[in-house]
Amino acid sequence: MRRLEPSLRRGRRGNQSGFVDLARRRDDELGKRVPLLDTSGKWVNAHGVGFIKVGSTYYMVGEQRSGKNDSYSGTSINAEDTFTGLSMYSTPDFVNWTFVGTVVQPIAGAIVAPPYYGERPKILFNPSTGKYIIYIKMLNYTGSPPVYTGSYAVLTSSSISGPYAYRGNLSLGGANDFQVFQDTEGSQYLVRAGGDLYRLSEDGLSIVSTIANGIQSGEGVSLYKAGSTYFWQSSQGTYWHSNDNSYSSAPSLTGPWAAHGHFCPSGSDAWQSQDTAVVAIAGSVGTTYVYVGDRWVNGDLPASTLVVQPLAVSGATESIATYQPVWNLDVSAGTWSAADPSGTSVNDDTVGSGANQFNYSDGWTYGSWSGCYDGDARSSSTANATATLAFSGTQILLYSAYNESSGIMGVTLYDSDGTALTPEANVSLRYDALAAGNYIVHASPVLSRGSYMLKVRVTGLKDFYSSGATCNIDRALILP
Repeated sequence: MRRLEPSLRRGRRGNQSGFVDLARRRDDELGKRVPLLDTSGKWVNAHGVGFIKVGSTYYMVGEQRSGKNDSYSGTSINAEDTFTGLSMYSTPDFVNWTFVGTVVQPIAGAIVAPPYYGERPKILFNPSTGKYIIYIKMLNYTGSPPVYTGSYAVLTSSSISGPYAYRGNLSLGGANDFQVFQDTEGSQYLVRAGGDLYRLSEDGLSIVSTIANGIQSGEGVSLYKAGSTYFWQSSQGTYWHSNDNSYSSAPSLTGPWAAHGHFCPSGSDAWQSQDTAVVAIAGSVGTTYVYVGDRWVNGDLPASTLVVQPLAVSGATESIATYQPVWNLDVSAGTWSAADPSGTSVNDDTVGSGANQFNYSDGWTYGSWSGCYDGDARSSSTANATATLAFSGTQILLYSAYNESSGIMGVTLYDSDGTALTPEANVSLRYDALAAGNYIVHASPVLSRGSYMLKVRVTGLKDFYSSGATCNIDRALILP
């Protein structure tokens, strides 16, 4: 059994986000959390991801992002959007992630190269050819006024780990957010934003028929089957930012499809994420349907994480009624259970240079904040202002709050000798926190019990829609 703590991050061109779940083990070994650390200690760099299970191993393929997205002019794409490749990771348990490699790299002379950029890669295994197939939404942004042009690139490999060879494009007249799906009898489909459903050819290299149009509008689409019911999920179109995602269900792919509204509480913005995939974890006891959503950090795309939450599925309905900050997943049994974190709370106004005290540099101000822990918070918009917290335990969770002027906070974990144990992680408070406060925005990896220090830094960066770069601290929770 593995303990997972859900993630926090946000929206995208359809929304952007990522995993901000903590994944805890039940012992004192080093566990993982998202922004995931892989088994070599590097951040997992995969976004808009797709999943496939091979044997007992789950593989995740995603956008490989680089650079910072500080601004958007509305007339051209950002430099970091140009295609640099697709990353693949493997995991047996959704806790330990191994970097398989950059399985797709730019291919000269094909659409899979700059000036095109790639989004939302998905993967299937084609039983008729024995090939793994990766599909990528490839776009370019040109003209005056500028418009998107593009298509879905198709690449195949005899091995899950590649190399993948370019096999052409699907002819669908442009490329929107999409998903691929294999039904229980083996037929395979491409699902497109706007509610379009297409059947793929036997070899997976082309479209052979249109199954339905207009099932459910929106971006960031997913399609999965639970029992005899099909579920279609999608987000609204709010560019990089998350929103309340909705779903429909049907007894057949051809319908009738019934719209059910939001599957997370209205106003939660799908727990600050945008739908990218649902993974069925089938075991000896049951099946857990795991929602994966992107939470994009718009000022630092590589820091974007994935939100991972268990879906409650019953008949023709689904929901994530309560955000699970920490939860247990038993992959072999296919079951999950909630796990409330308990430990020592350190409020933002507990100030000093000793253990379990915040030590602030100049530039931080204290004030009341409705909805925050003890009704207060500490804030700073001074670039490079820092706050440190020395603690003893196995893990530390950082809580915060946001307003329209909140920016991006840098967080680093050190050992007792002052050696950095993790690279600085950027947390976009504009979207990683709720206005009500007292909300987890960062969780350290699970550590061997010992003495450590958490450092918070005001980066001066911000999301494009934020009016400022203020960072806020509500409290920290230290787990024993």
